[in-house]
Amino acid sequence: MVALLCCSACPLAAEPPSRGFCAGGNVGVTSCDDDGAFDHLNFDESGTRCRIHGSDKFLKYLAVEARLSRPGSHRLGGYGDPQETFDATAIAAHVVGGIPFRKSGRELFGQPGLGSLKVDTNCCGSDSNTVGSAGLGVRFCPTPHVGIAVETDA
Repeated sequence: MVALLCCSACPLAAEPPSRGFCAGGNVGVTSCDDDGAFDHLNFDESGTRCRIHGSDKFLKYLAVEARLSRPGSHRLGGYGDPQETFDATAIAAHVVGGIPFRKSGRELFGQPGLGSLKVDTNCCGSDSNTVGSAGLGVRFCPTPHVGIAVETDA
């Protein structure tokens, strides 16, 4: 995907807007690392993530973004035992900085953020924590109002 974004034909590209509101969504993969805490159990470490977001680009290279994410469901249980499920929901605010590649329609962006993560379980209730995150990605804008991005968050 990154190669496709970086090698896209320039005549099809548009310069990203320098200011304004943006809304969008994405679907991706979540990976959860338990640091070996559940070695003796069957732990499902990956899930499907979905997110909606809205941002306001108030400077040419800087925006603020609000996100509502569902990082996915994970299952935990002994082999042959009933599975316990963990569902997570996050609300976060990010500062997004972007560096466009001239007028090619491509831009590199980074995004540090802070939010609240709520984890619900079918065995032990729920818990909320404040969490930080950061990400990096590449975006391609085929038109001034449509962008396609490949990104990673941690």
